[in-house]
Amino acid sequence: MTSTYGPHSLLPGETFHTGIEIAVPEGTPVRATASGTVRFVGTTDGYGLRIEIDHGNGVTTLYAHLSAADVVPGQRVERGQVIGKSGNTGASTGPHLHYEIRQNGKAIDPWPILQASQSGTEPRSALQVPYGSLIVTVAQRYGLDPALLVAMVQVESGFDPRAVSPAGAKGLLQLMDATAAALGVRDPFDPAQNLDGGARYFRELLDRFGGDVRLALAAYNAGPVAVQRAGGIPPYPETQRYVEAVLAVWRSLGGTG
Repeated sequence: MTSTYGPHSLLPGETFHTGIEIAVPEGTPVRATASGTVRFVGTTDGYGLRIEIDHGNGVTTLYAHLSAADVVPGQRVERGQVIGKSGNTGASTGPHLHYEIRQNGKAIDPWPILQASQSGTEPRSALQVPYGSLIVTVAQRYGLDPALLVAMVQVESGFDPRAVSPAGAKGLLQLMDATAAALGVRDPFDPAQNLDGGARYFRELLDRFGGDVRLALAAYNAGPVAVQRAGGIPPYPETQRYVEAVLAVWRSLGGTG
């Protein structure tokens, strides 16, 4: 990796770098880091030739400065599938791949996620993400896979403890006020309280739905009553996207969802 995410300048006028740069020879195969649907393929501004993949629930990945694209918009791709070839197009100082992860249009640091995905599902991989030690501690407390809890936090809030959804859900695991109160969470913006409450609630949902991760995730998003009424994942696009997004991130971390 030749450049990291964060406040620094690689090109004139740049003050914040929204992704990471990986130096590779031109023509190196570029693979999708998670399953999803290709949203955009084309050449614009400084990115040069780029590909964007929609993973659902506001999560997208971006691959830029490519020399060739092997996919088209609307195409379904799987994790590890070759989607194009690295290059030197756009505002580039040499052959490399620019990679971004965006949550609801906002770039987040992709490096902790990539590190975790390369390390498997052992607790040490979850330690490499923001609030990793808390996530591992809470996951172990409630008998959850740390990688699954990491995936939920990424999709829910992008690891932003101050995140607030349009519906008013708050914190790392996006607790609604009523749910937080029922769980005894006094400050949903406190990472420790939020993670404990959200993980405990998810553990209850897992037990309620016989250990079925998909149904528990659907219930976390839409409520357990909606899942029971539907006899499965409710036919709500938001809930369906949420479940698939969490499972995609979990799989990218080595999970079996």
